[in-house]
Amino acid sequence: MTSSPSKLRSLFSGIGFTDDYSDDYSYTESEEEEPLISGTADVIEAATEEQLKVWNNLLDGWTDYCTRPTELVKLARKGIPNSLRAQVWLRLGGLTKKEIEENYKFLYTESMHNDCPHEQVILWDLNRTFPGNDFFQEGRDGQRRLYHVCKSYAGSDPEVGYCQGLSFIVAVLLLHLPEEETFALFTVIMKEYGFRDMFKKGFQMLQLKFYILERILEDQISELWDHFQDHELNTHMYASQWFLTLFSAKFPLGLVYRIVDMFLTEGPDTLFKIAVALLKLSKGDLLSQDFEGMLKYFRVSLPKKFMNKKQGHRLLSTAPRSR
Repeated sequence: MTSSPSKLRSLFSGIGFTDDYSDDYSYTESEEEEPLISGTADVIEAATEEQLKVWNNLLDGWTDYCTRPTELVKLARKGIPNSLRAQVWLRLGGLTKKEIEENYKFLYTESMHNDCPHEQVILWDLNRTFPGNDFFQEGRDGQRRLYHVCKSYAGSDPEVGYCQGLSFIVAVLLLHLPEEETFALFTVIMKEYGFRDMFKKGFQMLQLKFYILERILEDQISELWDHFQDHELNTHMYASQWFLTLFSAKFPLGLVYRIVDMFLTEGPDTLFKIAVALLKLSKGDLLSQDFEGMLKYFRVSLPKKFMNKKQGHRLLSTAPRSR
């Protein structure tokens, strides 16, 4: 499902970025010393009656899961209503209730009775996944479900098994879906959307994605690219966590949900679209930083900016659309 490097570079050419965003992204250093706690839930905007009507009409007419409504991408860019998100995500995954139940019952039974070589890593990750969210506090139901889904997937995909970072994506899904549906949709993301390719031995696909991002950055935001080169800031230093967790590890959950909306409707190229939009909107701040300052900016300051809903809307509207 991923576009070729040449097609991606074409996608990002001539998209009309401006530098008008930089001033809105100013911040006070004293207020930005501590990173945003992973899993921080900002206030989710309630959908209007008109928005719910539009989405319900779309769902009523969406009877063939293999054919998506023509207006779906445009609507999803504006955000799927939270009350309908689970239903829409499952349809985007092409999942039926029967498939979900039968598949998970078998794998859950198998995984719980078989040894898993990844079990210790999964257990370590439980407390590191969304500590800012009550649902995933130690001993809570969220951690139990997270363990079940991660271990079940590891058993179903021995080539990849379990890798650090995957628990964040599972956790995002669990905040909307029961564990059997979470497992089914996570499997679709990993296999049909090609997400698992980044975790294969050697991480060659991840390295290719870094290369593509670098070429887009060099072509479209050359001043920032030169600044990174001057300070020896390598792409993996900021983009690894973005790509391997689908931006879910550090950003506020309200924005993460919308990125998942976009990923499921527009596909794997969403990784590049969001990454480039983040870099463009951050250009002014980043150009004023040295190496250590940029690392801190990516780790601390940038995620906090998106506690402001307007910045989240701006990011999603800035990300280029497929041609």
